Amino acid sequence: MINKKAQEEMVGFVLIVIIVSIIGIIILGINLNRPRNIEAQTSIELDSFSSAILSYTTNCEIPETNPRKVRELIKDCKQNDICSNGQSPCQVLDVTLKELVKHSSYIVESGSYTRYFKISVLNEIGNGTYNEVIPPVKEGDEKECSRKLTDTQPLNLGLGENSIFKIEVCYKN
Repeated sequence: MINKKAQEEMVGFVLIVIIVSIIGIIILGINLNRPRNIEAQTSIELDSFSSAILSYTTNCEIPETNPRKVRELIKDCKQNDICSNGQSPCQVLDVTLKELVKHSSYIVESGSYTRYFKISVLNEIGNGTYNEVIPPVKEGDEKECSRKLTDTQPLNLGLGENSIFKIEVCYKN
């Protein structure tokens, strides 16, 4: 009789362990299938994209044989320098930024998740107020947005001013 009671307790214990394991697997499956925090991932992606843009080497050389990165080209544009091929750094910057966006995951077109995109370079003029250093590169309509993400990178242009490189991206839900 003692053996039978012990067997019943063992069977009960095994059933409890199996039920708890099944519940644990179901909860784990639900958590793994839940979408991760898209906004946080996108912000990391946007920060990475912003850094990559600033490090991108352009076809503007000042002086000759010294290709300029986007970060340097912003300063050259502000100082009205000229590329060795005679182009304006501002013009090269505008074309380069548009091309980089065009070949990114932030393309604004029909059926796209991205509804609005804007790159701007701003100088602080005081009290948190900013002026545009270059005309912004933008595409899409900000009114169609339901979620907006922004990334800013500080720029040291060596001109004694606080400047930032700012990217804004809007998505529809």
